[in-house]
Amino acid sequence: MKLLDEDTFISGPPRSLVLEDGFRFHHGQVLAPFTIVYETFGELNSERTNAILVCHALTPGPHVAGKYEAQDNAKPGWWDGMVGYGKGIDLDHHFVVCVNFPGSPWGTTAPRTIDPTTGKPYGSRYPWVTVEDMVESQRLVADHLGIARFRAVVGSSLGGMQVLMWAARHPNR
Repeated sequence: MKLLDEDTFISGPPRSLVLEDGFRFHHGQVLAPFTIVYETFGELNSERTNAILVCHALTPGPHVAGKYEAQDNAKPGWWDGMVGYGKGIDLDHHFVVCVNFPGSPWGTTAPRTIDPTTGKPYGSRYPWVTVEDMVESQRLVADHLGIARFRAVVGSSLGGMQVLMWAARHPNR
């Protein structure tokens, strides 16, 4: 991590979890293989107890905070005012995870992704995405990272709906 100034930092690149056996949507459809893109910020402690899940709204992706490069015109993450070193969600103490949910155009398998069986984009054949699907993709990434329980799950707008679904589906996590 490199601090650029008092306001932001250089973040790492997005990461991918590839599910070779596919992702099962809430309504039963399976797309395989399936890629889930996510970003992490800060350091996960050895007990894996300092993780916070940030759920994004409809239009942004998983780039919550920081900049990918040091240029003045580089755009910081969409919640850079809230997540960072010395900020509300302080990366000196917390490890933040943000998962790009299914169907989003920011890297996760989506309608524009090429269907390997047809060689054409999924387009309108892509399954209808539910909030349950969003939470399931986040759970899969948490399991991949070895996070059994989040310290907090936060989000606004559609992200807030995901927070409620976490409470309903995974209250012990």
